Amino acid sequence: MLLLSLTQGGSAAAGAPDADAVQVTVAMGYLSEWKFDVAVSKPNANDGFATPVTWKHVGLCSANGPIEKPGELNVRISGLGPWSRIQASVSFEDMHCTYSGPYSNSMRGLADCPAGQRLPFAMSFH
Repeated sequence: MLLLSLTQGGSAAAGAPDADAVQVTVAMGYLSEWKFDVAVSKPNANDGFATPVTWKHVGLCSANGPIEKPGELNVRISGLGPWSRIQASVSFEDMHCTYSGPYSNSMRGLADCPAGQRLPFAMSFH
């Protein structure tokens, strides 16, 4: 698991998460076969962050251990209370997908990916 804490300027500092950190879990794919966990500073309204991540393929075809690929997570949260919205983009290799919807601690929906493909997407903050 990759642990990162974002500093004020948005740069990442490796290490254990502090009390102001939150764990972000993302799963993507028809069987939620691609996943990652990353710790970041707690996002506030009108806040955002970008951080490198390590995607893990945890599907049935990974009998010899999970396949890992480097990628990136970008998140922007806007609005307050029940009107809060999130825009997230995730990427690895040539894949770049975006998700937009109401912000909550746990979100599910479809991410827009290349060639008009829409993939199941789940993101949670805990």
